Amino acid sequence: MCIFNFFRKKERDRISPKTIRVGSILKVYPASRSHVTKPYLVEVLYSSIESFTTQLVNPEMHPNPHIFTFVYKSENWEYHRNRFQIKSK
Repeated sequence: MCIFNFFRKKERDRISPKTIRVGSILKVYPASRSHVTKPYLVEVLYSSIESFTTQLVNPEMHPNPHIFTFVYKSENWEYHRNRFQIKSK
């Protein structure tokens, strides 16, 4: 194991309409300024050319199902786009 690999940033997947579809499971890494500290899993409920919608994989653990829509090429997307890793398609 190379010492440089230890310090290298984890690679995240490039999310686009071509890489995800309905039913995909994504691992979401919290942003540095987030109140969430550990990565969590979401399932893609809807995917189109303009956006995709996700829901927590275990929503029963939260009072709110946490359904969120990400719109590609928006200001909000620039904040979120490097936080995903595709776990299954």
